[in-house]
Amino acid sequence: MQINRFLEFLKAVKRSSPHTLRAYEADLRSFHTYCLEKPFHEISKYEIRSYLMALYKENVSKKTVARKAASLRSFYNFLVAHEGLEQNPMELIDPIKQEQCIPRAVTTDEVDILLSVVDPSTFLGLRDRCILELFYSSALRLSEVEGLNWSDISLEDRLVLVRGKGNKSRIVPITERVKEWLMLYKSHPQNGLKNPLIVFVNRQYDRLSSRSIDRLFKEYVKKAGLSPLITPHVLRHSIATHWLDRGMDLKSIQEILGHESLGTTQIYTKVSKTKKLNVYQNTHPLEMGKIETG
Repeated sequence: MQINRFLEFLKAVKRSSPHTLRAYEADLRSFHTYCLEKPFHEISKYEIRSYLMALYKENVSKKTVARKAASLRSFYNFLVAHEGLEQNPMELIDPIKQEQCIPRAVTTDEVDILLSVVDPSTFLGLRDRCILELFYSSALRLSEVEGLNWSDISLEDRLVLVRGKGNKSRIVPITERVKEWLMLYKSHPQNGLKNPLIVFVNRQYDRLSSRSIDRLFKEYVKKAGLSPLITPHVLRHSIATHWLDRGMDLKSIQEILGHESLGTTQIYTKVSKTKKLNVYQNTHPLEMGKIETG
């Protein structure tokens, strides 16, 4: 089946992550079901437009519709290059403009509260403290934390080799505090009992999955009494904003985050400007009505 061959291509040639493969498969099978599983070369641009419009009518967000459209575009590019399709019908459809949402940033106080609810006196608690610290200190993604091996981490140099989207690697620094937590975790008697190469393991000492990391993160957020909207990705947004507030240049932030385009990183300037405007309005005497005349 063409979808399966496309997924194999992504896995073998593009070296896409399991998360990316699942997203592509879900998008393509949803589209194919909508088109009554017609052969892809028989599906017209009008049917594709109808599918995308149906998503809007179901109140699917612009961001999600844009992602599904991008999945179709990539799939049809594959069909043109490898399956004999004459033209990519997505080229006849205008690209969907996404709403550029300013990411939410948590405060350093909220980060401290979140970290404080983890009990590091147990092996699993120590593991969880290291995970949360890495989310904030080095802006790692869920999948990047999941895939860490001890050979990727140089505690002496305080550097981590991270395999990001598209299996592209980058080196990111860690703080002295994270180094100390990782040293405590690595030296724990329960560490390395089954898989000594894997950094974060589950109760069976196998690699801890992204889903499990996400679940434990939500539990700690709830325990801390913080907004359920706070996710690992929000912590990633937050440290990027805090770096910018403290004077780090955009290029360095881009490299640490692993963004291909500087334009993706520039959204944090909007967060920073919004914060600065709020501080200005809340502290400037004229804005507060504290200047008296006469």
